[in-house]
Amino acid sequence: MRRRERLIVLGLMAGCLVPAAARKGWAADLVIVRTYDAVGVPPSALAEARGVAAAILTGADLRISWLVCSAPAGAESPCSVPLKPHEVVVRIVAAPPQVSASALGSALVDISTGAGALATIYEDHVEATAAHAGGDAGSLLGRTMAHEIGHLLIGNGGHAGGGLMRGRWSDREVRGHAVQDWTFSPADVALIHQHLLGMSDEDAGAED
Repeated sequence: MRRRERLIVLGLMAGCLVPAAARKGWAADLVIVRTYDAVGVPPSALAEARGVAAAILTGADLRISWLVCSAPAGAESPCSVPLKPHEVVVRIVAAPPQVSASALGSALVDISTGAGALATIYEDHVEATAAHAGGDAGSLLGRTMAHEIGHLLIGNGGHAGGGLMRGRWSDREVRGHAVQDWTFSPADVALIHQHLLGMSDEDAGAED
C-alpha cells in the first residue's frame, strides 16, 4: 500500500451529539505537547486554550507538559531534537483554502500502524465557529486541541458517538460547558492508555 494511502487526515466538524458515560481511572501517563503558533494567537487566548486542553487531558489520567516552540528552532532548543514516545506536536495555523470551513483541525495518523504525532488546528475556523455559536474562542481552541491530541493518542481516525471525540459539535454545545460534551469516554480513555503502553513497550524494546 502506498504511503499516502496509509495516511489519513482526521477532520473535526461542527454538528450534533450523543452524551458520553463517566470516566474510568487509570495510572497517569506523561504526554509532552510541542506547540507551534504560526498565526499569533493572543497570549491570553493561548494560555486559556492550553488550560482548557490540559484540564480535559488530565481528566483522562494524563500528565501534560507543554513545550512552546518556534520555527526554526535553535540548535540548543529541546524543540530541535527528534520526537520521543509520548510526545506530540500541535501546530496552530490559518486553514488552507481547500479545507472545509467547518473543519476546526486535523490529525495525521498512519492507519496501518496507529502512529501519529502531528495535529493541526485551523485557528481562523475556530474563531469563526466560536463567533457564529456565541461561544468563547479560547475555550473552543483548547477543546479542539484536546480532540486532535486525542486522535494521536488513540492512534486511529474513528469518532465516538458522544463525548469529546464525537465528530460533530453543535452551536449549542460550543456555547455550553456540559461536562459530558467535553470529556473523553471511558472507552477512549482505555484506548489512549493502551496505545501509550504499546508505545512504551516498543521504545523499551528498541533500547534493548
